[in-house]
Amino acid sequence: MLRISTKFPFVIVALSLIAAFVTGLVAYTESSDELQLAAKRQLTALVETRRSNLNTFIKSVTAEINLLASSKITKQAMLDFANGWKELGPAANAYLIQHYITANKRDRKELLADAGDGSLYSSAHRQFHPEFRKILNSFGYYDVFLIDLDGNLLYTVVKEIDFGSNLLLGQWQDTNLAHAFQAAIKTPNQLTLVFEDFENYQPSQGQPAAFLAKPILDDERQALGILAIQLPIERLNKIMQVTAGMGKTGETYIVGPDLLMRSDSRFSKQSTILKTKVDTLSVKNALKNKAGVHIVNDYRGISVLSAYIPLKVLDTNWAVLAEIDEAEVLKPIENMQNFMLIAGIIIGIIIAVLGVIFARQLSIPIKSIALVTQKLANDELSTEIPSMNRKDEIGDLARAVQTFKDRAQTSVEMEQALEIKEAQLQEVLNTMSEGFLLISTDLNVEVFNSKVEQLLELPDGFLTPGTPIKEIMEFQAERGDYGVGEVDELVKARLNDRSKNFIEEGLNGRVLEFYRHFTPKGVLIVFNDITEQRQASDDLNQKIDELEMFNKMAVGRELKMIELKSAINELLEEKGDEARYEEIDTL
Repeated sequence: MLRISTKFPFVIVALSLIAAFVTGLVAYTESSDELQLAAKRQLTALVETRRSNLNTFIKSVTAEINLLASSKITKQAMLDFANGWKELGPAANAYLIQHYITANKRDRKELLADAGDGSLYSSAHRQFHPEFRKILNSFGYYDVFLIDLDGNLLYTVVKEIDFGSNLLLGQWQDTNLAHAFQAAIKTPNQLTLVFEDFENYQPSQGQPAAFLAKPILDDERQALGILAIQLPIERLNKIMQVTAGMGKTGETYIVGPDLLMRSDSRFSKQSTILKTKVDTLSVKNALKNKAGVHIVNDYRGISVLSAYIPLKVLDTNWAVLAEIDEAEVLKPIENMQNFMLIAGIIIGIIIAVLGVIFARQLSIPIKSIALVTQKLANDELSTEIPSMNRKDEIGDLARAVQTFKDRAQTSVEMEQALEIKEAQLQEVLNTMSEGFLLISTDLNVEVFNSKVEQLLELPDGFLTPGTPIKEIMEFQAERGDYGVGEVDELVKARLNDRSKNFIEEGLNGRVLEFYRHFTPKGVLIVFNDITEQRQASDDLNQKIDELEMFNKMAVGRELKMIELKSAINELLEEKGDEARYEEIDTL
C-alpha cells in the first residue's frame, strides 16, 4: 500500500488534471457545437442566397418575355411571318427547311438573315431576324420561337430541326415546347404565362430544355400567336456554381419534382441535368415546401451537411440545396481537438510538477498521524490519537481524526444494534404466510420476505434489495402473467394502476390477492395465495348451482339432493362455516 506521502501528491495532481480535463472538454464541446452551428448558419445563408438569386433570375426572365411579347416588333413580326407562311402554302414546312437549314452552309444556321428567294417570308426574316438575334444574345436565351394559332412554328432564331413543324399534329407534338404552346393557347390573355420544366428536347440534340410561353395579343387583346423562349442552362449554372463560401467540397444545385437535377454539379465534368437522381430527405422535404438543415447521405453516398429550401417557378416546385461534406465541416473541430490535446498535455505536465512539489510539502507534517489513521481504518478504535494539542492545521487534523474515532465507535455500536433489529425483522417477515414487499419512491425494492419469490414464482436470487420493480413486472409480462400485448404497454399500465386491492390469476391457475398502501415514502404491498379458498368457493357455488338445478327437476331426485346437501354441508364445515341444510336419515 502506498504511503500518504505518495498518495497525497498523487491525489492533488490527479484532481488538478481532472479539473483541467473537464475544463478542456467543456470548452471543446461548446466550441464544437458553436462551429457546427456556424456551419449550419453559413450553409442556410448560402441556400437562401441561391434561392434569392434564382427568384431574381425567374422574375427577370418573366419580365423579359412579358415585355418582348407586348412589343410592337414582336407583334409585327408575328403578322409578317404568318403572311409569309400563308404565301408558301401547304409546302411551307419543307420550303423553309430547304432554304434556311439544308441549303444554309453556315456552321451556325442563325447567321443567315435572308435566303434570297424573294418570298414574303424571307423579306420578314431579313427585317426581324437581326433584332431577335440581338435579343437572344443580350438575354442569353438558347432560342426564341414564334408559333401561330394553328401550331405552326413560324420562326426560330437558332433554326434547329423543329423549325417549320406543327406542334399540334407534327413530329414534336409531345415535346415540352409543344406542351407549353398548347397550355398557352388555351387561355390566351394578358396574364397567361406558361412554364414547362426541363425535359430532354430531341430537336436540341436531346439536351435538357425548359420553355416559357406567352400569348402575343394585338391592340384589341386578340391572340396573334405564341412567343416562346428556351431557357439558358448556362445562366442557371452560373447562379448555382458560385464557389465563394463553399469550401473544397461544397456545392449548390437544383432538383425538380422527378428528383432529377435541374443544374449541373460543380464536381462533374459531364452534365448532370436530368441524369443524376437525388433521392434524399432534404429534396423530399423541400418539395413539400419545407426548409431546414441536417446531415444526410447525398447523391454520391457521402455524408454531407445539407441545407434545403423550396423554390416555386410559376406552377412548378423545385428544391434548392446547398451541401458540404461532413468531413470538411468537422475538419476545424478536429484541428481544435488536436490543439487542445497538445495544450492539455503541456498544461498537465506543468500541473503535475507543481502539484508534486506542493503536495510533498503538505504530506510531511501529517506522517506523524499516518500510522494512527491506518490503525483506525483497520477498526483498531482503541488507538490513541497523537498531536491533539497542536494549534495548527495538523492539530485540526488530529482532532478531526479523534472525532472520526468517536463517531466510528458510536456508529459501530449503532450498526450492531441495527443489524440485530434488521435480522429480527427479517425473521418475522419470513415467517409470514403473506408476501411482503416495500417499494421506494424511485420504484426500487427496499424490503421483502422470502414468500415474495415463492408466490410470484421468481427465479432464485432474482429479487435483491434495490431491484427495480419494473424488472419484476417485465419478467412477469414476458412470461404472460399480464395477458396478451406489448410488454412495455402492459408494464406501463401496471405501473400507472393505483388500485389498492385487486386479485390476479396466473397462467398456472394460482390466484393471488393484493393489498397496496400508498405513502409519500413509497408503496407497501401485501399479497397472499387464495387459490384454495377460491377453489373451495367455486366448488361450493357449483354444488349450490347443482342443488338449485335439481330442485327444479322432477320428483324422485330426493336421494341426489340429500347427497348434494351433505356434500355442501361438508364443504361449508371445511371452510369454517355452519351447515346450511338439515340432513335426513333416509333409512
